[in-house]
Amino acid sequence: MKYLTKIFTLVFLIFFFFTADAQISEKLSNVLIKNIDINKNNPEFTVWIFFTDKGSDLKSKINTAEDNLSKRSLQRRRKLIKKGPLTDYCDIPVEENYIKQVIPFINKLRHQSRWLNAISAEVSSENLEQIAELSIVKKIDIVRKGKYDKKDITKNRVISENFIKSIMYDFNYGSSLTQLEQINVPVVHDLGYSGNGVIICVLDAGFNNLEHQAFTSMNIANQWDFVNNDGNVDDEGDMGSGSHGTMTLSTIGGFYEGQLIGPAFGATYLLAKTENTDSETQVEEDNWVAGAEWADALGVDITSTSLGYIDFDDGTGYSPAELDGNTAIITIAADIAAGKGILVVNSAGNGGGGTTTIGAPADGDSVLAIGAVYSDGSRTFFSSVGPTGDGRIKPEVMAMGSDVYVADTYGNYYTTASGTSFSCPLTAGAAALLWEMVPNASNMDIFEALKMTANNADAPNNYYGWGIIDIYAAYEYLAQIYSYSVTFNVTDGTNPIENANVNFLSQDKLTNASGQAVFSNLASGNDIQYTVTKAGYDDYSETLSIVEQDITEDVILSFITDIDNLISENNTLLSPNPADNFIKIHSINKNDKINEVFIYNISGQVQRYITDMTNSEINISNLIPGIYICKIIGTKQTSVSKFIISR
Repeated sequence: MKYLTKIFTLVFLIFFFFTADAQISEKLSNVLIKNIDINKNNPEFTVWIFFTDKGSDLKSKINTAEDNLSKRSLQRRRKLIKKGPLTDYCDIPVEENYIKQVIPFINKLRHQSRWLNAISAEVSSENLEQIAELSIVKKIDIVRKGKYDKKDITKNRVISENFIKSIMYDFNYGSSLTQLEQINVPVVHDLGYSGNGVIICVLDAGFNNLEHQAFTSMNIANQWDFVNNDGNVDDEGDMGSGSHGTMTLSTIGGFYEGQLIGPAFGATYLLAKTENTDSETQVEEDNWVAGAEWADALGVDITSTSLGYIDFDDGTGYSPAELDGNTAIITIAADIAAGKGILVVNSAGNGGGGTTTIGAPADGDSVLAIGAVYSDGSRTFFSSVGPTGDGRIKPEVMAMGSDVYVADTYGNYYTTASGTSFSCPLTAGAAALLWEMVPNASNMDIFEALKMTANNADAPNNYYGWGIIDIYAAYEYLAQIYSYSVTFNVTDGTNPIENANVNFLSQDKLTNASGQAVFSNLASGNDIQYTVTKAGYDDYSETLSIVEQDITEDVILSFITDIDNLISENNTLLSPNPADNFIKIHSINKNDKINEVFIYNISGQVQRYITDMTNSEINISNLIPGIYICKIIGTKQTSVSKFIISR
């Protein structure tokens, strides 16, 4: 009997450890296992560590996720997400306690991804299984690394010349005219559009010549180097040089009349250095994911990325079947970005003809993949083709990608360059013009309009997609959809209320002297929420529907009747108190300017409203004796005080 017990115990232990090892090995992706096998002597691997969940109290975390996003980011999301919450599970940061449990086993923490619920890290090979043993770890995968296609960045320096201005257009485009005229950009420029109000993030290998004359007037709002983790995307003696980013940035938004004008020269730019050109495998997907999440939080509208995972020699590549829009990690992240209202524009790649020569993330179903054509409109020999692994047509659209006129990486020279790296920013810049013209459109509206108005839309295929874009035709396409207006009439039941704030479709407008705020270029929609606010009145929220016609919405605001809502810390001194016929305001903050003053009776009804505060004394001779509340709204603070009128 004891002998049988020992046998049973031994069998159980063998089964337990075999099962445990199997569970651990299941957490290591096949690609990671293959990479370890190929690189047996490699002491360290760069990996994704995915977690099982995001901890407890998810509802509260989703509600507070908005705190990590700019107002601009939330406004952009509302264009796509017409109703309901603007944040979801993907917006919750990675659970800090989980990261702390993993830290002892890693050599370097590279990035955290809230979208993927993962971190990327450099890990010694002997620690991979220890990490996999943690119950909080769901999966470990290799961070994909690739190279630039050498067909890209074919360039020839040109001698700067003074070009004669075309009599057809307002601007002198110099040698950049051909690449813009092909997609109908100059016509839109002449209408006064330049991408103003649109935020574009260019993710590239760095930007080493921002002193170039073509960037003098560019509005660069923010920049970050995700390779070296610092705020300088220029060359500064650390990893990676910025020749490629300089050229793509000038293509999308450079401006120097007579030489080079980019389609979106009036846009605002975020610059993200995401690639290390010092490395044999300079393109690392975790840098791109980190850059995209950073740009999302800052309110980006469009991302322009001139990279693709094409050449792999380290066992981390994707087969054509895996380029299905749901397998590549960078593609999953790109589609998440699109789901948050970002127009993700990516070069198709320079893999040439055949079958499925595109790279990730261009295979994403919500990623606008851009192929390249010559100046005569024919497809370049190097432009990558589809279909995707699940049979979808790629690329979506085309733009010029051969001998594109760009800023050189040294001095104030110019050069020509070839590759889908340059058809991509041309398209992204043109999309910014379209978004400026139709600001209420969503990213997927822009996506659709560019496809459906391109020159091959009637017969799309895997070599030419839907064809060369026409930005003015795309505008006409959207103008038919976004053609309605809503007029809000805000009153107190009798009189119009001026300067009431109307928030509608993530836009804020103040009512005019007639109590009106007008929102134009709107599409049809049901149950669209709006909110009207005004100091001294109860907030008003309701929904409305736009059904293929202009509408007028009447809003009646009620005076605040709960006096307790008006009482706050007394930051303002009133004198004399009690008062007779005049009262004077003495603000503690002497640098504050008073914009509005409300005087309420004890029932919370507005008795006086003053906007002209040329002096700090207020005439109250027309008010009867009693207790009053004085609310002072300044540029820096709002304060509320009680006072008494006694005669």
